[in-house]
Amino acid sequence: MTLTENNDNDNMGYQLTPAERYIHEWAKSRPDQPFCFLDFSDKYAHGTIRNVFSRLKKRGLIRPYCRSSAAFYVHSSAKPKPPSKPMTVTHTVGKCDVRRVQIDLGALLDSLDWEDVCRVHNIVLSFSVSELYDYCLKEHRDRLNKNAGDIKFGSFAWSRERILKIVLHRNEKVTSYLKCSRCPVEVSIEGLVSLAAFLGGVRSRLADYIISHNSQFEDEMIPQVEDWMVVQWHYGRDGRREISGPGVNVTFKTWCDELARIYLRNSDTLLKGRLELVEEPRKPLSQAFAEKIDPNFKR
Repeated sequence: MTLTENNDNDNMGYQLTPAERYIHEWAKSRPDQPFCFLDFSDKYAHGTIRNVFSRLKKRGLIRPYCRSSAAFYVHSSAKPKPPSKPMTVTHTVGKCDVRRVQIDLGALLDSLDWEDVCRVHNIVLSFSVSELYDYCLKEHRDRLNKNAGDIKFGSFAWSRERILKIVLHRNEKVTSYLKCSRCPVEVSIEGLVSLAAFLGGVRSRLADYIISHNSQFEDEMIPQVEDWMVVQWHYGRDGRREISGPGVNVTFKTWCDELARIYLRNSDTLLKGRLELVEEPRKPLSQAFAEKIDPNFKR
């Protein structure tokens, strides 16, 4: 397995590093969604992200979108379509092509009729297992990313729209990435139980696999899923109404220094509004859910 594969653009006469390829593919799959270093802080160090952005920009694969306290970029294929309504937020698009996109943000928020229930997606969970990395390094070198030193355990399907990927890092931490933007998890007791049941099955499969190859490893060495740390998730709610028209994507930082987004996401052939915060709870799964379900929760 080669670690630096050719990009799918046949016109490229160079190769991308794993970090460059990951961020480029992420941006390519969301061509009109602005992003900044905070979107990748759970996976890479700030210096690494900054260098990747710089190299991708020089190669014409991404371009600047706007600049606030953090610089935002979009994929080079993005074609923002400014709405015809008057506007409260102004962005500069491109170097020479300046467009004043005007949106009545208050009217937009009022028109979307938000759902009562909140949901989370792009959930990043982490836990540590002592001596697991050294063992896997001996037995699974074919899964080793030589640049980052990570070992991939593969993907686990919860449903068609919910896929979990697990990666083991050199610092003994195991990180799981649950991508479920099109089918987010409800922030409720039922949602927590459903998520915990799925993660429990993944945990059991992971433990059984390791034990079958290493008799010294014990099931108790892997923490229970309710104790897995929530490193990051996208928390928010969707609009009830489906609408048509030009896309909208506003990204900003709140007074609590959290990254927030208001955008229209694809829902079959129409669009639905979504309002979300990119949060880093850094708390056990059960506690993170409990605090969202009951604001008066005390551990």
